[in-house]
Formats: sequence, structure tokens, C-alpha cells
Amino acid sequence: MKRLVLSLILCLALPVAALAVTEGVVEEAAAVDVMVTVDGPEESYTLDPSYYAFDYGYEPEWGASETYVEPEFDGECFYPCTQTPSLTSGEIVRAKRLLAAYQNGEAAGDGSLVLNAEENVVLGVYPVDPADYDGERVYVILPNVCLTDAQLLALMDAFAQLGLTFDPEGLNSRNCMRGGGIECTRFLTDEEKERRTTLANLIRRGRLTGVTARDEMCISLDTRYFNGLDSFSMRPYRRMTDEELAGQLVAQGMRDESAELDFDGVERRTRELLTRAFSCPMSMKLETIGGDSSYLPCFFDENGAEHYASQSRKALYTNYKYPKEGFETVYADVFVDAETGRAVILSVTDIPIGWVQSEKSRDLAVPDEAYIASAKAFAEANMTGWIAQPDRLVWRVTQEQYTNYGPSVCVQARIPQTGEMLFLYVGCEDMQVHHAQLQADQRGWFEDVEFETDADLPVNG
Repeated sequence: MKRLVLSLILCLALPVAALAVTEGVVEEAAAVDVMVTVDGPEESYTLDPSYYAFDYGYEPEWGASETYVEPEFDGECFYPCTQTPSLTSGEIVRAKRLLAAYQNGEAAGDGSLVLNAEENVVLGVYPVDPADYDGERVYVILPNVCLTDAQLLALMDAFAQLGLTFDPEGLNSRNCMRGGGIECTRFLTDEEKERRTTLANLIRRGRLTGVTARDEMCISLDTRYFNGLDSFSMRPYRRMTDEELAGQLVAQGMRDESAELDFDGVERRTRELLTRAFSCPMSMKLETIGGDSSYLPCFFDENGAEHYASQSRKALYTNYKYPKEGFETVYADVFVDAETGRAVILSVTDIPIGWVQSEKSRDLAVPDEAYIASAKAFAEANMTGWIAQPDRLVWRVTQEQYTNYGPSVCVQARIPQTGEMLFLYVGCEDMQVHHAQLQADQRGWFEDVEFETDADLPVNG
């Protein structure tokens, strides 16, 4: 086991009640009813067709023969298969012939088998409101295997029951999903995601009440015919309202947790810690806050090696992000022990503009001193609020590590006043610190906690 995953757990031995925030305080607010929806920016609410612009390496022609042969099933998938949201060229040939026979009364289909099917679906036809779906009137779900004549006739009959004529060439990414190529009619826009996060925080803090649960229309799929996908969600081609988003959150189990978790206290405390430790702005945006995590207590020996306890403890956590000049975004995280309130891990990770994950390994001609110089510069520029004299830290270079942002060299130092360990990851590509982690040494924090003595422990990746 054991070093905690990158940006997961940061430890700082300071009691929660020991510090106070003098600005940026989160004030109490009265509970409110569901908010009124306001108009948002112009955005596209239909699926980008380029999502399907991939090459299978062939154009499936199966399905055009007079006699249909069931594809082979190997226990996981039928072959041949497709995820292109349309009929194949062979199916179109057969469908046109069958449609003529259906319209002349020479062939019949049972549309009731597929119309509004919801459970263990292989083939489904769903009427939709054109006002909600940008003019579309029907949405179709198709399996990843060649359709039988009976299935094609069922499609035609389902359309006829809706007062429509099935067009064999009319299916596309706006009105069709095939073979598990996508899990919903469209993805949420960034604006909707932002509102959904805000609504979730309001519900959990008990500040948004009177929300009516609204289940998103979710269709259960037969996974064998959809490359393992087990469900499909119907989402309108328009901006979703606050009421819809909040109702779906409540239907998914989101609830008032204010009696169990001091949201304002945890947020106030963790904002202050990040501001002091890494000079994060007090205005950074709260992404998530929760009490459903855990961590392993840790201490560091004289060589800087980690030693972890065998039993985990419950943790509270907060995740923030904020913009910074030259960077797409910066992420900041804090984990605190849920029982004692002591901070366990603080971390900050930046994403440079135009960032591409580097594959460049450490240049052995670059000495340790160069990496230490980058670490020192970072600490002196960002951590004077936490470390009284960062220029006096004793630095140690550890082995090269492949992190989430490419090969890096970890430079670490112990904070003399508190015993915490500082880990700064210097990228081999640009010699800059892109991830910093401050982790508490928890010797003496708890009674009867046994720590492992194996120093050969994996590091953050």
C-alpha cells in the first residue's frame, strides 16, 4: 500500500478551532424554495455529430441478404456489430423493400414490442416532444447487431402507431443511438454542470427546499447488444431548468446533510488553510465538500520514508478550483480527520494553458541542484504564509516518478516547526512545480495506532 493518490489526502497537525478567517467568511443563509430559471448563454444542446467520426476500418454491409443469419455471440458481443447511429447500407436495402410490403398490407409488424420499451431493451422507439428535441418527434435505440426483418417491421409499425412513416435513411445522431455508442441523448453543457454543482451544494446544505424529485427518463438496456452499456438517459435538446436538475439530484438520493456535516465550518477552515499554505485565493470556487472519504494515518522516518497505519480513518474533504494567469485552471484539495478536525493533506495542482502530457524523462545531465532550485523558488513564492523561513528548508531529491502530468522529479523537505512533509513535483519537461502536497506527520496523534515499518512504499502517481 500506500502513499495516498495524487491530490487525495493532505495532513496538517492543526486543530480546526485554532484558526479563524477574517475575510471571505461563508455566511448563514435562510432556506429557499426552488430557484427561478433564468436565461443562459446561447449554447448547442444537441450532440456534436463528430462524436461518431471514428473509423471502424470497414463499412458493414451485412443484413442485405434475403435470408438473415444470426451473428455469432461469443459471450460478450455479437459479431459483426456497429455503433453508427443509423441503419447499415444492407439494412436500408431490406427496409425499403419491407416498407413497401408493409404499406401494401403484404407484411406486418408488432410495434407494441418496441414502442416505449423500458426494461432490458434491445430495440426501442420513443415519441418525444418536438419543442424539447429541436424538432425531432421520435428517438430510436438500435442494437449493435444486424436487425432482423421482424425487427425492421416492428420499427415501421411503431412509427405508424405514432402517425408517422418510417424513413430507412432518416436515422442519425439527433434521433438514434446504436450499440452503446453513447449513454445519453446529449451531454450536459458546462453551464448546466456549473448549475448542477451549485444546486447540489444548496440541497446538501439545507438551503434549497421544496424540491420535487424528477427521475430522468432512463431506459434499461440488454448489455449484450450495447457493448456492455446497461442504461440510456433521455435528455432534451434545450437548456435544462434548475427545477429539472435539482429534481434529478433529489431523485438520485441528494439530501439535506446539514445536521451531519458542518459545511460552513469545513469550508471556512479549508479555504484558510489553502490560502496560508499555497497562497490560493480566498475567492476560489468550491467544487465538492463531503464526509464520505477515508485515509491512512502516516508518519515519516528520518530518511523521509512513509510508514502507514494498518487501519484507515474517516476523512472530510473539500475540492476547489480557480483561474490563474498562464494556466487553464488550478485545483486545490484538503483532507481533514473527521474526528479530530486536524488537517491531513493539502495539495495544489495546476494545468498550464496548452498543456500536453509530457513523455520526456529526466535528463541525467541535469543535476539535483536544478530541481531543488525550482522547489525552493516555488516555496519562497507561494508558502511564506505557512513556512516562516522557506529558504532554510533542507531539501532532498527522490527518484523520478511518472505523475498525472508526465515524468517528474519529487523534491521533499520536512517543515521543522510542525514535522509536516512537503512534496514538490518538478516536471522534467519544463523544470516547474506543477503539483505540491503538504502531508502531516501523525506520530502521537492517536492512541493504539500501529504503523507499518516497511519503508519501500509506493509514492503518489
